Amino acid sequence: MSFKIIRLRTFRLDLRAALLVLYVARAAEGYIIGNRAMDISYEDLGDLNVGGLFAITSYDGDSICGEDFSYNIYSTLHMMELLKDTVMKVNLDRDLLQDIKFGFVFLDMCSNVHAAMTQVKRFLPRSNPFDYTPTGESNYLSSYKVVGVIGTPFKQATVPIAILLGGAGIPILNFWDWGNDFNYKKTQPTFMRMTSPSWDLFEAMLNLMLKEKWSLFSIVLQTTEEDIITRLRSRSSSKGICLHEVYQVTESSDFDNVVGGLKKGMSRIVMAFLSSKYASLLMTALIERRLGRQFIWLLTDAWLGMDIFEGSLVFTSSVLSVDSFSINTQSLLQNPWFRKLINKSNCLAEDEHCIYPLVSSTSRITTSNWGSIRDTMMTYAHGLHNFLAHYCPGAKGRNATSCFEAYYIFFINYLQNVNFKGSVGDVFFKKTGERLDLIHIYQNVSNQEALFQELNYHIRLIATYNVTNGTLDSFENLQLRWIAFPINETNETKTICQPFCSAKEYSKVHLCCWSCMPCKDNEIISQNNNSCTKCPPFQWPTLYGDKYSKCTMIEPIFINYRQPTAMATLVAVAVSLSLALVVLYVVCRGTQQDERDTPLWLNVLQLLATIWGLMDVPIFLVRRNNFTCLAAFNIFLASFFVQYTAMFIRTIHLYYMSNEAKQTVPLSQQRFALVHRLNATLFFIAIIFILAAVITVISTLYPVTVAKDHLELTKKEVDLVCFFPVTQIWAFLLYTIMNLMACSIFCLKIHTQWTGYRQSRFLFTFVVVALIGWIIFMPAYFITIDPAIKEQVLILTLLVNHTCSLILCYTPKFVLFLFIKKEVRGTLNSTSDTRVLSKQ
Repeated sequence: MSFKIIRLRTFRLDLRAALLVLYVARAAEGYIIGNRAMDISYEDLGDLNVGGLFAITSYDGDSICGEDFSYNIYSTLHMMELLKDTVMKVNLDRDLLQDIKFGFVFLDMCSNVHAAMTQVKRFLPRSNPFDYTPTGESNYLSSYKVVGVIGTPFKQATVPIAILLGGAGIPILNFWDWGNDFNYKKTQPTFMRMTSPSWDLFEAMLNLMLKEKWSLFSIVLQTTEEDIITRLRSRSSSKGICLHEVYQVTESSDFDNVVGGLKKGMSRIVMAFLSSKYASLLMTALIERRLGRQFIWLLTDAWLGMDIFEGSLVFTSSVLSVDSFSINTQSLLQNPWFRKLINKSNCLAEDEHCIYPLVSSTSRITTSNWGSIRDTMMTYAHGLHNFLAHYCPGAKGRNATSCFEAYYIFFINYLQNVNFKGSVGDVFFKKTGERLDLIHIYQNVSNQEALFQELNYHIRLIATYNVTNGTLDSFENLQLRWIAFPINETNETKTICQPFCSAKEYSKVHLCCWSCMPCKDNEIISQNNNSCTKCPPFQWPTLYGDKYSKCTMIEPIFINYRQPTAMATLVAVAVSLSLALVVLYVVCRGTQQDERDTPLWLNVLQLLATIWGLMDVPIFLVRRNNFTCLAAFNIFLASFFVQYTAMFIRTIHLYYMSNEAKQTVPLSQQRFALVHRLNATLFFIAIIFILAAVITVISTLYPVTVAKDHLELTKKEVDLVCFFPVTQIWAFLLYTIMNLMACSIFCLKIHTQWTGYRQSRFLFTFVVVALIGWIIFMPAYFITIDPAIKEQVLILTLLVNHTCSLILCYTPKFVLFLFIKKEVRGTLNSTSDTRVLSKQ
């Protein structure tokens, strides 16, 4: 008979349940037997079995299971042997699960959530009994029938596992302490743990402070939820104890800054609710700054096994004592991961001398919470015993298995109601699944030989805290001779609890005192000194008295010509202007009248437009006002209008010359003979006049303005920027693109057999480049929100366009001037039309 998946009960999952979908999706990668490391198990199966997940191998990031062992492999091996020994004791106990073999199966979670989600799927019940043991042709890992699971050392793995197992009605019991679980909610109906919850530990710490008359403390914890911090403040205040400062740490926290803040604070009592990872980081920072003796530390189970400072107080539900359990070498050799460890050490299992260091390393492990580990397995055994005694009294062997499968959905109730004498105390649970037990308070006290060595200590039981009635029992005096600060600093009056806040901090009042809350850079402190207020745009906090409580206008900043961007722009302008002057010299002096393809005045006018366009760039960079913005924009427009209009007349003239040279169409019949018969100057002036009139009308309706720009309100940076009307920009782009398209048409119609055809190709290349540039310009300019960036786009467009114009439109003239003899130049141009046009 196989398990049947039955809905245990309807329950609402929190946001963490949503992550379960992601975990399962990632875990599917390992469910196929492609990763042999996941197909290893340490098992001794019986009629009823308990599953376990351990962090044995490491996670290398490339595969779900790495090849190397985790850093605490010997401790993990020791735990597994301790659990195995407990199973053997249950099987030898004639009063517990009589004639029923109790078994176990341990899997590797590879120190990561993805592998843990994959492995726990092997513990889920199957509707088909043949799914548990795949055949030789199957691609799936073996599955196991388990009555429950022992949780993982990682909270981020145990939580989604508990959600998954809770839906199937399978219990999960955890003996690891996470050190920071204030936010435990009843979202996993089958989750239980052997350790005391953080709220109980917090209550025990408060009661100890009351006993010692300590009225002021700080706390370091892993949470970002303000409601938890509010509850901590409220609870401590109700006992007359002031929570002075709260330090919330995350993966990105700088623990050196945390330690520095504690040192500057007024509290010398510090509670630390951290996982072992963060506890190690905090300890390292304290050692580096030599501040261990500056505080009295109140710590949780997560700090056990670490070299913590003398005088520190550890609050734990475990009784810290030495277990009499010793490792059996033959039993250890049955562990497949220990055998793998032997192989990596190039030893043989039969070579006792070679494997002795590995056995010794595992045996020397002293597990401080050995009692919780044993009691975890014993809890399952007692829960099964009571469960079977009710539903199937006298059931043995496989009958017990069938009975459990029939009624297993009720097993969790019996597990939560166990009550037995455990290894180190009575074991019974709250309705929420947490162990209801005494909390033992230990102090690390230096022995005489290590009195001045900060990290050598031995444990001394100070007191026990009864969770049920909230009292301290068997209290012994603390040893405080080691502290490096006056003891009266731990119980100062209320005035000491009100620290002096800096000019950028306001006082947040709590029930017993206040703490200093920093304001953001762009915020001022309110008049009643209890909140922050953002400054309006274009304003910034100013020191008024002893606080930043007044907003004043920000002085606009301007481009510094020493900045790399400004310097690079000015260098580019200087280079282009030098090139323009050289080209102007070549055009005016280097060619004779009969060597020009178009009239001299058109070439000179186009060059002058290029020069004053380049000279317009520095105007964009000077201090902005209405005059400079208007001047910069009008020069920008005029430069392009004159340049492109002159180029348009040049392309028409070149087209006419190629036709005249071919003599295919009489001059009187040419469509654009107007340029030839009338004065070309009038034609040019007419176009410029029309453009000027249109732009004048538009600029009157939509003028250029200057305004302040405070794009990032959190920075003290205000620019004066020019706002150019969109209507003028679109009118300019419309004429520019139509002009360039007309130029391209005339360039394409120039006859290829004409002598000046090759020279005209350079002009056509510039027209194409300019068209592409303006097509790119439009999205770059109109998508940008920041006006300063819009100005940079205009400047960049001007530089690129005018530099390309100098290079492409006048390259043939450079070649003629530098490499062609003077008497040969005239033969390379068609001169008849030039003479006719120049006489006009």
